[in-house]
Amino acid sequence: MKNEIARLYVNQELITFLQNLTNLLKSKDEKLYYLQFCKKIILQTKRFPDRNHYEAFREEYDLFFDAIKQKQHENNPIRWINAELEFLQVASIGKAREQGATDEKPHRDWMTFAEMLERLGTSKMALRRRIAEGMPCIKLGHQLRFDPNAVDEWLLAQN
Repeated sequence: MKNEIARLYVNQELITFLQNLTNLLKSKDEKLYYLQFCKKIILQTKRFPDRNHYEAFREEYDLFFDAIKQKQHENNPIRWINAELEFLQVASIGKAREQGATDEKPHRDWMTFAEMLERLGTSKMALRRRIAEGMPCIKLGHQLRFDPNAVDEWLLAQN
């Protein structure tokens, strides 16, 4: 997997590869695991053409990379993975509510910023963006607190 991802240095090609593989997976848990695994590999792997091939065709590669610079920025695979992960988590919340899942006790305790990060499986930047978009929370001193039920309702309303 790492070698395949390393060879996909054009972001749109990598996103297409991820979409195709994700579509082959049946369960939500498999998709969540796969996407997290791919995110880790992408962040840890330098994605670049074969060094010898690059050296032989350096000028062509440089022109190519200049031409796709904006597209590379727009088609960020990490941003795509984060959006997919968030969608899968929100969709599972909605599905559980539709099925009337009462296995869990209703949330009564307020959650900290770190607890909400873990619960949503998202980055600090993504959570801060959600707060700026209107995710319900309160500020106690210098700390934010989240009502999980209110957050669930808000997330469902966003889709």
